[in-house]
Amino acid sequence: MYSKKYPKLFSKGKIGQVEIRNRIVMSPMGTGHCGPDSRVTQELIDFYAERAKGGVGMIITETNYQSEVDATPFTFGMARLDHPNKIARQAELVDMVKYYGAVPCIQLSIGMGRQSDAPRLVQPVAPSPIPAINDPDVICRELTKEEIKKMVSNIATSAEYAVTCGYPVAEIHGHAGYLIDQFMSPDTNKRTDEYGGDLEGRLRIVREIREEIKKRVGNALAVSFRISVDQKFSGFRTLEEGIEICKMLESFGYDAINVDAGRYESIDWIFPPEYLGVACMADLAHAIKANVNVPVIAVGNYNYPDVAEESLNNNDADFIALGRSLLADPEWANKARFGREDEIRACIRCNEKCIMNVLIGKELTCSVNPECGRESRFRLLKAKAEKPRRVTVVGGGPAGMEAAIVASERGHKVTLLEQRDELGGQLNYADLEPFKWCVSDYNRYLKKQVALKGIDVKLNTKADVETIRPPNRMQSSWPPAQMYMFLRLLKMQV
Repeated sequence: MYSKKYPKLFSKGKIGQVEIRNRIVMSPMGTGHCGPDSRVTQELIDFYAERAKGGVGMIITETNYQSEVDATPFTFGMARLDHPNKIARQAELVDMVKYYGAVPCIQLSIGMGRQSDAPRLVQPVAPSPIPAINDPDVICRELTKEEIKKMVSNIATSAEYAVTCGYPVAEIHGHAGYLIDQFMSPDTNKRTDEYGGDLEGRLRIVREIREEIKKRVGNALAVSFRISVDQKFSGFRTLEEGIEICKMLESFGYDAINVDAGRYESIDWIFPPEYLGVACMADLAHAIKANVNVPVIAVGNYNYPDVAEESLNNNDADFIALGRSLLADPEWANKARFGREDEIRACIRCNEKCIMNVLIGKELTCSVNPECGRESRFRLLKAKAEKPRRVTVVGGGPAGMEAAIVASERGHKVTLLEQRDELGGQLNYADLEPFKWCVSDYNRYLKKQVALKGIDVKLNTKADVETIRPPNRMQSSWPPAQMYMFLRLLKMQV
């Protein structure tokens, strides 16, 4: 039965003419799950389908780059919708997301510019000859006006392919200091032609992109724009300029604005850690919503359904975007909808298996959800065991609790032994600092799951042969060392 606690969060919304079943949006995140030819893989389809199945309203895919001019040939594992040979797999992704009731939105980018991954291998391009951020000794090559027009044409072509795939919404990536953002920022755009100078000149490429997409596909595609309205770094964009830019975006015909903050020089705002607090950019979204009439999407540590509901009621935004929270628990929306908030697996904001993995060339996954990004491969681990057994897990820390939970889900009768008077292990110390609230959330989640699974927990119990031996069973003649190895092997097979 549906919960009535979050009426605004689970009300329908619109972007352009596209109706969305609720106000929960999945943020775009690089995954590294595309093939070496930048085609969508089955893993990536399964990854997005799991979040759609979990109840979110709209899913914004990771950035799809261009193939010409942008000098990003080393973004291995990143998506591109730059050729008809990419349509088939993208269309499959669209179909699966729609099948589970969510709206698929493709994010499009003209490239990384000065943030190129390998600036010494291929000279990056930029609006002006400025240092590459990953190697300041490399000076970017200034784009010609002809190249800029080619990039505008390229991204509009991608929009045409997106319509063919079945995407009803696209988002233009103008955030985080990537190439479009470089055009918009005076410290990286020092041009003296029509693509530089005042704010109107610096946003010329943004206007031309919207006009060209409109020319190519008409109203077949609603178009959002993701922007850092406050770059949170001295000398960079402030909220005051961000407000003026968003007013211009609305005048250009963008159908929604995805409000974000930061740049790679202020990277903690791009991937906000726990010490920035919950709803840490709500004030920015609120300021933009007060100045535009198109829908506003808010982001930034919206871990809790009640915080998202409050933000919507405060007119901070029209939609709430979740990123890492949906990696930790793809069922976040469904659990909130059915009144099971205390069963949401908490993201601990470690930024290790999600952000760091992708930055060093690995695939995205999650420290607290190993199925993330491996949905089709790891799901079998929770299949019911053919022969349920009695399983004893020694140690009630996070690893022990998770082992007990998985064993119980597989149908085993589980006993969890903990020599102290409380479950949690090192988590009980790791969450002592108030800013480690997300670790506390994860600790509570594990304890809640242990209780829900009916696991027999024995606190203040030291594991030895006597406590582990099944009841009503003849005393084993095995030496303690052999008994220990047997139990270890049994645990490994769970």
